[in-house]
Amino acid sequence: MTLSLYSPLNIFCIAICLLILIRRLVTLDKQKDNRFFNLVIIATIAFFVFDALWGLVETEVLPKNRFLSYFINCGYFICIGLAACEWFIYSEKQQIHSLVGKKLHLALAWLPFVAYTILVLFSFFFNTVFYIDDLGNYQRGNFYVLQLILCYGYMVLTSVKALFLGVRKENYAYKNQYLTLATFTLFPVIFGTLQVVLYGLPLVSMGIALAILQAHTHFQEQLISIDPLTQINNRNEMIKYLSSKINEKKANLTLFILDLDDFKSVNDKYGHIEGDNALIRVSRALKKFAHKNNAFISRYAGDEFIVICDSKDGLNSDIIDLEINKYIQEENENAGVNYQLHISVGMAKHCSEIATIPELIYEADVALYESKKRRKNTLIQSNK
Repeated sequence: MTLSLYSPLNIFCIAICLLILIRRLVTLDKQKDNRFFNLVIIATIAFFVFDALWGLVETEVLPKNRFLSYFINCGYFICIGLAACEWFIYSEKQQIHSLVGKKLHLALAWLPFVAYTILVLFSFFFNTVFYIDDLGNYQRGNFYVLQLILCYGYMVLTSVKALFLGVRKENYAYKNQYLTLATFTLFPVIFGTLQVVLYGLPLVSMGIALAILQAHTHFQEQLISIDPLTQINNRNEMIKYLSSKINEKKANLTLFILDLDDFKSVNDKYGHIEGDNALIRVSRALKKFAHKNNAFISRYAGDEFIVICDSKDGLNSDIIDLEINKYIQEENENAGVNYQLHISVGMAKHCSEIATIPELIYEADVALYESKKRRKNTLIQSNK
């Protein structure tokens, strides 16, 4: 099959991903998780560029020079490996019980890519991943299979994990997010398989571009119901969820309002960026709790969060306080921060006397105030 469309199709993929990247940079908050997906797109665009250059060499628009071919193919392999590694990290950060939750685990996630990059660079001397023959043609090297294991290994591992989490009943609230992460690998695998048969078209590039477009579209849809900073349900989604549950005849609801104690001091002492990071860590702790207890969680306002559980589960303020503060402490230890975060909890149960959403929130808020007052008095007594 003719190679005449190879580079133009890569340029088309570059244009699609570039538009997505610009859109994300303009419209989305620049928090770490979003930046990781942006890095995936940037590495992918670089991969498309090198793939397009390869097409220009094959069609003899550019000369078949051994050194030029080596440079292009090194860039091709390194960028596709980098994109796969960054996707793995991004995908894991969106999942409960992340494989990169600790700094050490994050560093370990980069090791296969670093080793692989060394192998790619050594191809010039030892024909490890590829080599360029005397005619300037690309040939697979002795360890070419490592490239497939790395790129697909990163994606398959996190996809299988996301799929497993997505089909579990207790993760119903995050089902769409997990399934989006799980199916990201689908287009690259299908199109990569087709490229073996339809040589001459950049089907791998097209598959990756479609995967990025699908993921970006899903994440844009999430903005309607997801708080952009903490990546959990926002206030509007909480109201919708609570309304639907109250309308059920057999609704058994307990609503908890959580408030970070003395959160203002974190902003004052460490700055608002660190304050945002603290809220993100709290949201991760809430995700762990929700995963274990099949609870609905949302950000309510500022440093206030809401947890909604089934009354039959027997959860109360003391249990919520103990479990979530334990998870918050774990998140702080993983992040290596030198200050403490602690939540106070107020609880209200849905019943005939507390039947509406405003009544539920009001009763929980009153209980929260009493909880904070008791804790403050306890701290004063302990410091005497």
